[in-house]
Amino acid sequence: MHLSYYYLGVIWPSSLSYCSLYQFLDYYFYTTCFLLLTWASVERHILIFHCKFFKTPRQRLVGHYFPLMFCIIYPLIYYIVFVYLYPCENSYDIHTSYCVVFCYLLDSSLMNLYEQIVHGFALIFLILIFNISLILRVIRQKRQMGRQMTWNQNRKLAMQLFGMFALFLATNGIYFTIQLGKVLYDPNFGSNINQQIVVLSLSMPPLVPIVCLITSQELRTKLNFRFNRNVVKPIAILELKQMRGIRT
Repeated sequence: MHLSYYYLGVIWPSSLSYCSLYQFLDYYFYTTCFLLLTWASVERHILIFHCKFFKTPRQRLVGHYFPLMFCIIYPLIYYIVFVYLYPCENSYDIHTSYCVVFCYLLDSSLMNLYEQIVHGFALIFLILIFNISLILRVIRQKRQMGRQMTWNQNRKLAMQLFGMFALFLATNGIYFTIQLGKVLYDPNFGSNINQQIVVLSLSMPPLVPIVCLITSQELRTKLNFRFNRNVVKPIAILELKQMRGIRT
């Protein structure tokens, strides 16, 4: 939808149902991804320091699968209720990149504040706190156990922990700051750069695979193996021809 707007200057196809569905999916998937990233930061603590909590199937169901189900189901129910069942009428304009503004965000300052804090700043804060505390806890435990942590281990852990968070903060941190400023300070706060920030926030999904590839040595190794396992080197072909020539 955004690509059609930047190319044509209007939203295509120009229908309220299409805009509402697109915005609904956009809000849902972004919130779901941020919730999953937050839970992953919490669960990493449990897996490293309290792995005994996942020994039985019941413990894995309660401690692993239930939180994942909540991260997926909660945003779905939340946005269905407030986008399609909330008693108000959504504003619609095909000449803006966001062709529909959900009315519950305009009618209720409390819901707008809830959206920006609970689905935005609270998740950023929790991800940052849990990732930093995990690194500090790992370093402290290594020292207490009398083991030396090498630089390679430090670098690998830091890249895995902060790769996705850095991408999230770089592409959406300013956006959430502007939205919170509009709620708490001035409705026109950041309006002069709002369009550029929206474009920046849209760059996160295509950048996720790149960040995963950069921060995961195992993934790079698997990809290199897949690409190179069927490659026949010219020198091998030359040696084979020479062997056949000798036999003849």
